[in-house]
Amino acid sequence: MPGPEDYTMEAVSFTFVDDCLTTLRDVPIRSFTELQRRIVAKPQMYPSGYTVFVSIMDQRVDLDADMIELMSKEIAQYSKRINQQEDINEDFLLDINQLQENTMIVRENIIDKQRLVQNMIKSDKYPPELQGRFSVILQDITSLINHANFSFERLEYLQETVLGLINLDQNNIMKIFTLVSVLLMPPTLVASFYGMNVPLPFMNKGWAWFALLLFMGLLVAVVLYIFRKKKMF
Repeated sequence: MPGPEDYTMEAVSFTFVDDCLTTLRDVPIRSFTELQRRIVAKPQMYPSGYTVFVSIMDQRVDLDADMIELMSKEIAQYSKRINQQEDINEDFLLDINQLQENTMIVRENIIDKQRLVQNMIKSDKYPPELQGRFSVILQDITSLINHANFSFERLEYLQETVLGLINLDQNNIMKIFTLVSVLLMPPTLVASFYGMNVPLPFMNKGWAWFALLLFMGLLVAVVLYIFRKKKMF
């Protein structure tokens, strides 16, 4: 069942007694409610419980297809945001992880339907005229599983891309801090010498502080030039 941010799975039991179908579920399910309305409107189209079961599977597969399509659109939006480098942060990575969880839940749900339909086909109790509908449902389920697997692979690729971008940002930040530290090392060394309480050259000159500022600025410019020449910044 789709929620506002994630998906949940609800168990449903099917019991056949002759041509009568009984279902057991703990929560209301939209596809069941819609099918009940159709049965009330046109009961002649559902002569047996097997026909109702096929219709339920058909509706559920359509709903799964809608959910996978919705997740594909969300994946495309995330991919677009990554290409534009928009809001690439920890929350963005958590959103992708949540979408991965949703994809796995939907895939697990589809596989459960596949097993259920396959077991039904192995039985010799259902009407032969439903064989074609069961086969079509199985083909649709196989396509949905392949699509879900592809969506999960896309999400893994997006997750790796986001981690790479975050690492690049962190590396750039560390590079800036390193550059600033290296640029300030020569001026700091000069300032530490003239901060000592010992006689040093030009200490009694009025222009000494101005000369020291120029010298420290020159040291910063030299270090910055070396960094740029080495293409380190």
